[in-house]
Amino acid sequence: MITVLLIMMGLVVIAQPSITRFALAGAFVGFTITFDLLSTGFSGDTYYILAAISDLMIIIAMTKLKETWLSVGLSQVCLFSMLANFIGWIFWYNS
Repeated sequence: MITVLLIMMGLVVIAQPSITRFALAGAFVGFTITFDLLSTGFSGDTYYILAAISDLMIIIAMTKLKETWLSVGLSQVCLFSMLANFIGWIFWYNS
């Protein structure tokens, strides 16, 4: 299922109407796919730390590109993802 989602995200990148939006979407999808490929063998602390670092890297990349509603929205998604991973880590740690 995650593979289908990643493919769909890649197709959305191709459909972006401007170069700025293409770069923003491409950076987001690129980081997401890279994290998915690199984190398949990890669990627990390692996974959650890598997920937080990955989200932080996406936020940093978004701030380096021109600010648009897309970059702000993707940064908000990453902040939410960091919060969700922190909550997931708490549940994992307490189980």
